[in-house]
Amino acid sequence: NFQNSKLESEMYLETNTYIQQSAIIARAMMDDILTYKFDAALNWKRIIYPSDLTACGPGSGEGYPGYNDMDDFHGAVFRSPPAGQTPSHIPPVLWGTEGYTVRVLVEYVNPDDPNVKSWSRTFAKRVNVVVENEFSEQTFSIQNVECYY
Repeated sequence: NFQNSKLESEMYLETNTYIQQSAIIARAMMDDILTYKFDAALNWKRIIYPSDLTACGPGSGEGYPGYNDMDDFHGAVFRSPPAGQTPSHIPPVLWGTEGYTVRVLVEYVNPDDPNVKSWSRTFAKRVNVVVENEFSEQTFSIQNVECYY
């Protein structure tokens, strides 16, 4: 019947809108993350061996936006702020949005096969950004691999 078709079309459009906005948020977050140095150790020394690199995750006392390298985003979770608020500890891409959650995972990977996580430090890091919205069952995810040579 016509009423059910109209309702299904509206639901499809809403879902599509959430996915499009999630893609915009994910891309902006990835762009922000990739502006940071590959590793904090580059702030004070020349990197020769993978063992010269630091562990993934923020250092003691570090928080967004005061991160000093890309892997400080590891484990970060950001949520849409309350309407009208622009708190500095939430990335600007989430300001003015409603119901979005961004989760970031940064991990060392095998440089020859970036689909394989490395339990030791390497010259390759995979960044995974996942965006969810409380009003949609679908999530949006993007990945990027950064290498240091």
